[in-house]
Amino acid sequence: MHLSGQCHAKASQAQTPVSSAAKFATALCWVLLCTISATAELNATPNEATHQAMIAQLHAELGIPLDYEQRTGLPLQSPPQRLVEVGRDMFGRLQRLDADAARAWQKMVQAAKEDSVSLLLVSAFRPPEYQRDLLQRKLRAGETINQALRAVAAPGHSEHQSGRAVDVSCAGCAVLETEFEGTRTFDWLTENAAAFGFFLSYPRNNRNGIMYEPWHWCYEGAAQSPD
Repeated sequence: MHLSGQCHAKASQAQTPVSSAAKFATALCWVLLCTISATAELNATPNEATHQAMIAQLHAELGIPLDYEQRTGLPLQSPPQRLVEVGRDMFGRLQRLDADAARAWQKMVQAAKEDSVSLLLVSAFRPPEYQRDLLQRKLRAGETINQALRAVAAPGHSEHQSGRAVDVSCAGCAVLETEFEGTRTFDWLTENAAAFGFFLSYPRNNRNGIMYEPWHWCYEGAAQSPD
């Protein structure tokens, strides 16, 4: 939709003199309509073909095996329809989640707080390019692509790209380390996270071939999230 072109066409059809007030109103209408059009384009979700092409290009850059999805069972994640801010993570970075996941996350954080449990956000939504950068860092450190893929999902296949996944930690705990499983926060999540729609994605010996990640939880639906 090209609202700016429509506005221009309508303006060019005027044949009679108009007052200054009318000219101002017409100009204001043009600006508002074009602003709405630009905003809609910025917020538009990439279509499936464009998204798949972009992921394929990132996979080619990294040398991701062609059978990656079949081998791991990790599906290609669809881009989130709408992301909302959920505050800053423990490093001060502003984080975003899918709207439904954001509501469930905030309720879960509040419930944990009421139980005197520390629930700190490490990471939330990440675009595919961010995932590429994580893998490139591991490759530069000397890992093979298959070694790197045990710790970092391929671009487009990480649950973070859906806007529904969170990495969490707690006060006094090393970030993204298996020692998190020995904390009160992990125990609380194990007992309560499902009530808010969050589940541990990568337990030990998971079928996806991803290393054990006690810090990674994904929102799987509003049906189980309490009011």
